Amino acid sequence: MGGSRIGYADAKTGKVWLADAAQAASFNPATASPVVTDMPGAVLSIGSDGVAHVVSLKAGKIKTLTPAGEQLDVSETKLPKLANNAKLQVSAVGKQAVVLDTKNNTLVLPSGDAVHLNGTDLQLQEAGPEAKDVLVGTRGALLRVNLDDKKVTTVKAKTAQGSPSRPVLHRGCVYAAWSGQGSFLRDCPGTK
Repeated sequence: MGGSRIGYADAKTGKVWLADAAQAASFNPATASPVVTDMPGAVLSIGSDGVAHVVSLKAGKIKTLTPAGEQLDVSETKLPKLANNAKLQVSAVGKQAVVLDTKNNTLVLPSGDAVHLNGTDLQLQEAGPEAKDVLVGTRGALLRVNLDDKKVTTVKAKTAQGSPSRPVLHRGCVYAAWSGQGSFLRDCPGTK
């Protein structure tokens, strides 16, 4: 769910459905027409603006579906070559799609550049507002990857040892959490 839209991706068939959030209770993919039919292994994220991003390793592309009145503007971006065993997460930084291969620690930026990240148990941020960085949680830290220069900044959490949740950017502050000891990190501009 994102903005005023809900979505459903069927990885097996490669089909994706989108609907207005007000239709959530009555939405049924068996009776609704899919908006995408050619994305085997589809992984979906919807930004807070209602723009949907669908990634498929097999199709080798990202599809972005932007609401335009009653229609959708569809654009495609080619994925760089990723490992055959890639396990993908997709998210949005504003209107831009970002993809993380959690199996091989490869982050794909909106430019199409791939960045290798260090760490284990990586988790891509939840869809968020426009920002200069994309966020990735690891087993021991939060990574901030600059969308322009690809610089990776590591923010260590004092007691982070468990599995990370997907980080969130909200009102300029970054929030990250880890299971196990219940570690939590709040990182706001101008504060320690």
